[in-house]
Parts: sequence; structure tokens; C-alpha cells
Amino acid sequence: MVKVGLLCTNASPTLRPTMSEVVSMLEGRMDIPDMVPEPSTYSDDLRFKAMRDLRQQGPNPTSIRSQAHNPTSINTSSSASSQDFYEIVPE
Repeated sequence: MVKVGLLCTNASPTLRPTMSEVVSMLEGRMDIPDMVPEPSTYSDDLRFKAMRDLRQQGPNPTSIRSQAHNPTSINTSSSASSQDFYEIVPE
């Protein structure tokens, strides 16, 4: 059951089994592949890398100061700071 769970957590959606395949594996009608995602796969995933990079950069003091000194400007864009993300700790 643990191997099936690990297959479902693969960082690449195309490498995850379909729900019907998961059910078949759990019912014993289908063999469970020996391929289990490596932990390094997650560290190489670009989405996780982008979040890690944002967290390491911290807030940009220049942009914060320029916004504070210009009270008439209207900010219509949306952004995220490194504080918006939680640290991912592999178990």
C-alpha cells in the first residue's frame, strides 16, 4: 500500500497512476511497479525550485520603499512574497 501511495505523489502528473490503476493495484488485480519516485525528483521540480528561490531572496527593500514614498500610485498587480510560502520539509 505504501508503494502505491508513493507512486501517487510523483512530482510529474504524467508519471502518476490513474485512479482506476490505483484501485486495481490495491485490489491485487494489477502488479505494483517497482519504480518509486526519488526524493531528488522533488528538489529538481521547477515549481519547488521557484518557491525555494523566492524564500531565499526575501523581500525586496527597494520596491517596498518606492511604494511607501508614492502614496498616489495605485497598485493593481498581484504578487507573492517569500512569507506567503511555507517551507517544504521532506519526511
